[in-house]
Amino acid sequence: MPRNLRSVACGLLLTVACALGACDRGVPARPPRPAAASPPSPTPAPDRRIISPSQTIDEARRLRNRSAFDDLEEYLLPEQRTAVIAHLLAVDRLVAAYRSLNRLIEDKIGPGSASQIDADAIANIAGVFSADVEIIDETIDDDYALVAFSVAGRIPVEEVTLVRRDNRWRLRGEAPAPELSLQLRKLAAAADRVSLLLNTRDMTADELRSELALRQDPILKRIQELSEQAPR
Repeated sequence: MPRNLRSVACGLLLTVACALGACDRGVPARPPRPAAASPPSPTPAPDRRIISPSQTIDEARRLRNRSAFDDLEEYLLPEQRTAVIAHLLAVDRLVAAYRSLNRLIEDKIGPGSASQIDADAIANIAGVFSADVEIIDETIDDDYALVAFSVAGRIPVEEVTLVRRDNRWRLRGEAPAPELSLQLRKLAAAADRVSLLLNTRDMTADELRSELALRQDPILKRIQELSEQAPR
């Protein structure tokens, strides 16, 4: 792995997360509906108390930031809840592991070390559930909505689809691949092992980089393979 672990790890994770759907990018605003065999049931009258798609995202993000995942489930489609929450937990686990490692690197090797990994950037690989999100616009078409948002001020903006079910807006995107969440957890475990080594013996900056590369390279290689295998 190149010496600049910050750019390699964060850039790769951002690319892979988006390619596998964690950024909710490329999701059609309104997919084709199957032909009904019989006339549809009358649509319930809209509940004026229903919150808007943008407000739904704000509330879902608030719950996510509080780690209130049981409550967050109500804002996700039932068929996607398990995968989405597993991905968010894996991202949180990785961010915590890198922040802990960064504190040790600063203490043991010195501030500004090139071996530090930008944990804040990793906190922004979760699409609309990223740490730094700004809602830009929303478009509603019957029971479907498209909300545009930016992550950490990046251009182009991203989009997430919401579907109105049971008189409530629910987020619908490409559910993250389960193996991606697994690999993120493995990265977190690797960072924890390096933290343990750094906490128990002295290491030079070069030794630390070598240790990180040894433990992370196979995982990052697998993430790259997942990215290449993902449908475009």
